[in-house]
Amino acid sequence: MPRELTSGDGSVAWRAEYRAWGNTVRVEHAQTRHAEPVHQPLRYQGQYYDAETGLHYNRFRYYDPDAGRFISQDPIGLAGGLNLYQYAPNPLNWIDPLGLRKCDPEKWDVSSHQSNKNAVKGKNLGLDSHHVGQKNIMKDLVEGYDPATAPAILVPRVGHTVSKEGLGIVSRSKINPKTGLPFANARDVVARDIRELRRVYPEIPNSKLQELIKLNKSMYPELR
Repeated sequence: MPRELTSGDGSVAWRAEYRAWGNTVRVEHAQTRHAEPVHQPLRYQGQYYDAETGLHYNRFRYYDPDAGRFISQDPIGLAGGLNLYQYAPNPLNWIDPLGLRKCDPEKWDVSSHQSNKNAVKGKNLGLDSHHVGQKNIMKDLVEGYDPATAPAILVPRVGHTVSKEGLGIVSRSKINPKTGLPFANARDVVARDIRELRRVYPEIPNSKLQELIKLNKSMYPELR
């Protein structure tokens, strides 16, 4: 789960501590130069914090981090397990990004970069967490950008850090291919990164790309 969000000058703008099941022990906010507190809604993989209820929106149902369980029965019934309200037997080893059933992380999972890294750590799945947009560019274009909490997607290592035959790897260039100049805004960075994912991984579901775009827009005013 995201633990810190930093500003452009490297100072901590948002910080949180959690218990094992995702409830926060402490959340600290710092004001930006626009005098607005930083809001960081990402929690467990696939979860979005709802400030009005204190629950975590988990796509198909809501999760109560204080109880460590969902507040409604599993929409897929017993296909998700005998306990219709359970998140997972152990939240350190399992994830439930849809609110349907516990699972190992899978290719194309969208979450924060740190959550994706934690999900695949030590599992030898051949997957890497890939920033969209690229962290080395976004940190200069987005106020408060933190690579740990930034939107990312799990992609096959081949095509990410290992060259894919005939396609190479996804571009991390700081030069906008449309202008031949350094990227000047975050929207163009994300657009380039989406095109690169389509180029290297033509089988990637369009729904996952749209999810990445929406997550970026929800987190960064520079993309709205």
